[in-house]
Amino acid sequence: FLYPKKIRFAAARIIFITGDLDEYQALIDERNAIIARNREKLATGQIGTIGGEEGGYIHGNYPIAGDNLEEVPPEPSYTGELELIFKLYTNDVLRHTKTLYTTEIFKLPGGYRGRRHFFTLEGNVERVKRVDLATSVWELKHDQGEFGG
Repeated sequence: FLYPKKIRFAAARIIFITGDLDEYQALIDERNAIIARNREKLATGQIGTIGGEEGGYIHGNYPIAGDNLEEVPPEPSYTGELELIFKLYTNDVLRHTKTLYTTEIFKLPGGYRGRRHFFTLEGNVERVKRVDLATSVWELKHDQGEFGG
């Protein structure tokens, strides 16, 4: 895009559809369910114990040989191949590269202004619905368009 005067983009948002992330979401949901069950046990004082003939050993109010809380797995990280790489060029010079996994607003680096701006998108997401570039984060946060917030 060629602009009549030099400008600097400060923020961007790419709205895209990632495709099928059901397995990843299932891991997140299971982890959250374990955390919720553990919180309920702690809130009601029913952590119980394991080991020993009576189901565990208690010293005062504290279990010594363990408890019946479920082990919480580490937070899963997305290891699939769905990604979108955004590259912003100003005056034909690459100024910023970012790999995107979400459609959230992100800041662009400062220190440059120009009249000619363009971007490229590379990746294997299902579909890109919209690309927003703005001179401030505020512009994107207060966007009232179809995908605005």
